[in-house]
Amino acid sequence: MAFITLRFESACLGKNIAVNIIRPESELKGVLYLLHGLSDDESIYMRRSSIERYAEKEKLMVIMPNGDRYFYTDTPGCGHYFSFITKELPAVLQSTFANFPTEREKTFIGGISMGGYGALKAALRHPEKYSSVLCLSGAFDICTMAEGSFLGGKDWWQSILGDISAARGGSEDVFALAEQRKTEGVALPRITMWCGESDFILDQSRRMYKHLRDLGYSVSYAESAGSHCWESWDAALEHFLPIIVTR
Repeated sequence: MAFITLRFESACLGKNIAVNIIRPESELKGVLYLLHGLSDDESIYMRRSSIERYAEKEKLMVIMPNGDRYFYTDTPGCGHYFSFITKELPAVLQSTFANFPTEREKTFIGGISMGGYGALKAALRHPEKYSSVLCLSGAFDICTMAEGSFLGGKDWWQSILGDISAARGGSEDVFALAEQRKTEGVALPRITMWCGESDFILDQSRRMYKHLRDLGYSVSYAESAGSHCWESWDAALEHFLPIIVTR
């Protein structure tokens, strides 16, 4: 099992950026892009979970980039984080690693909280890239959070979304994206969701699951004892990684 920290100058972000990578020595089943939450960085999964052990068991190469605090958006003034995750980073990885998996059926994306939102958004906006997505405690309702200055002040949300009043129904609104994609007749990713019964954003997971289910997506959802914490997410990663690889 190899652990690699890759640093490179990102054209999308205009700065040097770090990406942590786990690569099993055995033949790979696929690659998982794993996005962190609001208060964390590329190091958090290695520090707070047993992702290395889970990845080795499932024969997954795991890519853990630094997404800062911008909800994986192409922000008006803080960097093109969505383009970095979905376009620039895969291109860098393909040029860096021999036999890097590029097939859709071998490419998965997931995340916790802010990262769960980013993962679902990436899968909906680029369904041709990802076959399966895992969202743990997803912070999906970015528009309502921005309108109420939840988690941060108005200026901070404007740095992410620009005109907050115009965000609902736009490209950062995953509820609207889910509706749009279902009308286009494209192959859509399988979606797996989990949230703790004591999580403060449980309602967002419930509403998103109902929305996706009613639209006819291939979506599974589970709740169990737990909250917005690493003890819960580590257990969920161990349980759900085999599912997203084999579904």
